[in-house]
Amino acid sequence: MSKRKFKIDELTSKQIEICQMTFDYFKENGEWPKCRELQIACRKIGNLWELIADINWRILRADDKYNKDCKVKMTIDGIILCQGSEILISAFLTVLTILTNIYITEPNKEKVHFEEILQKSNLDSKICSAACRLLIIENKIARGSSLSHEGYLNSLDLSPEIIIFENVSTIEQYFSLKYQDYTPSEDLDTEIMTMIKSLSTDTLDSSSTDIRFYLNSIFDASKFKQIVDQDINEIEIALQNSLWKSTCLLCGSLSETVLMFAMSKDRKGISKRINGLDSLIQKSIEIGILSKKDANLANYIREARNVIHPKAAVKYGTSDKSSAKASFALLEIICERAYKFINS
Repeated sequence: MSKRKFKIDELTSKQIEICQMTFDYFKENGEWPKCRELQIACRKIGNLWELIADINWRILRADDKYNKDCKVKMTIDGIILCQGSEILISAFLTVLTILTNIYITEPNKEKVHFEEILQKSNLDSKICSAACRLLIIENKIARGSSLSHEGYLNSLDLSPEIIIFENVSTIEQYFSLKYQDYTPSEDLDTEIMTMIKSLSTDTLDSSSTDIRFYLNSIFDASKFKQIVDQDINEIEIALQNSLWKSTCLLCGSLSETVLMFAMSKDRKGISKRINGLDSLIQKSIEIGILSKKDANLANYIREARNVIHPKAAVKYGTSDKSSAKASFALLEIICERAYKFINS
């Protein structure tokens, strides 16, 4: 069983400050801060987007920075790192218990209205709203199905997976169940490196052939076909010439294109705009393109691609032959899963 990876001493002082500012706003207002407002508030600390890019998506994440209404959001993993989070964590567990009980006793109930949660919880409305929004970030629990014109939460749709949290009473129990099938990076590296060691030059050539088959099938007659062909051609050239960083970046870019296109074949996948490879990977789990294990592996591509940012390159190290081969092998997995999803 995997433990959580992140601890407060793994973040820089500036990253901690950004997390704390996000949390303080969230706790006070019961909703997430807009990216541009937070950017202005923290401009003396540093570049918000660079700081967020260096913080793992399991702690802090942001929507499309070109959208003036985009927001910065935190997971429960990030919340527990912040000072003064005890009340919100307690509210999180209270609302989780309420929603789990509702799911078990009323399995045919389509929506759970916020007013019902508020009444059963006896929480302050802002804290209750914050707890509900925090639960929405946790993919296994719920999603916000209805918002008022002012942006307030009206109701939640419950995930069937919420039932695994039936007997949770502490945050430690919650994390134990949340990550029982999650492989953190240090364990993931071992799994991926085992896969890479089995790859010979012939296997890479074979994988390239397979990837081309999947791409041709997926993007046949699509306006993206020329772009995709160019990407896979350049990936092959980069591999042949030991351009490891270029390989990682191109594999990440092509993976994003494949997942985004696969989602366009499913109405649930385009219900709202999705930006960034991390968001695409998470959405892919929800609609059945990737399994949880696939998604854990796919996150390696996302981390490998992040070396395009100088600070991330210093933090995670430069790209090498192993990371390039891993990205290429994982690109094949993503292409295969997308192909099967589209043709299912």
